[in-house]
Amino acid sequence: MPGDAVGSPATNGGGNANGQTLQQPQPLDQIKQALQIVYDPHSSNDSRKQAGAFLESAKSDKEAPYHGFTLAYDRGHDAVVRHFGLLLLEQAVRYSWVDYTAEESGMVRGWILGLAENVKVDGRDPVYLRNKIAQLWVEIAKRSWASEWLDMDELLVRLWDNSTQQGNPAQRDLVLSILENLVEDVFNREDSVAGIRNTPLSKACIDIFTPLDVLKENFPGREPSAVLRCGEGGWLTRLTEMLEKCLEAGVNSNTEVEACAVKVLGTLKACMSWAIPK
Repeated sequence: MPGDAVGSPATNGGGNANGQTLQQPQPLDQIKQALQIVYDPHSSNDSRKQAGAFLESAKSDKEAPYHGFTLAYDRGHDAVVRHFGLLLLEQAVRYSWVDYTAEESGMVRGWILGLAENVKVDGRDPVYLRNKIAQLWVEIAKRSWASEWLDMDELLVRLWDNSTQQGNPAQRDLVLSILENLVEDVFNREDSVAGIRNTPLSKACIDIFTPLDVLKENFPGREPSAVLRCGEGGWLTRLTEMLEKCLEAGVNSNTEVEACAVKVLGTLKACMSWAIPK
């Protein structure tokens, strides 16, 4: 993927109201320049239209996921630039995933994991960017988890633990969003992608959410899924423990604690239709 050039918007003769034209810089600079023209209120309609057409064509370029990761990972970029980078990755996952080799899909998955590990709570990662990263994680999980991707649970637990150890609630919230949306797509929504692989995905969700001793007691002859679960407690245990911590800290006196409790409850609610009562 990386290394191939893309066409320049300058070939379309783009310019804005201030006389600026799209030059022949590197592809990432082209994308940033086009975004600047699109969002500049002083740009002419023609230049904005040409820049917008270039950005649309950039989504279908075979280098789009690499460009998207590079733009989104750099926290020094403006939020609109990073969000467009995430859109490039989303386009690749949704429409090109089936055409990727194992090496290419592993590379794209690694970029998404890198973005998740890079999330912080210092104001440079607004909620809509974090939500898009969570959505990308879920999109990849629906396509490859419980088949070629087996260590997802370990990665989620690592993010969860790091959020506590490093005082980074943004990663905790990211994990909660991933879990809730994955469960909703697998069990509660009519999601076409999850529907194709519903059997392995639903079994894997039950495996990583349910405490191991409860699984063994209720289904003594059950064959475990191919997914490598991390720890014996499972996510239902982790979620209820986090909810208890929120209640002890006082949800009425701390808005951050209250928001965490609400997100935990939302994730637990998504599991109620299939979770074992014990």
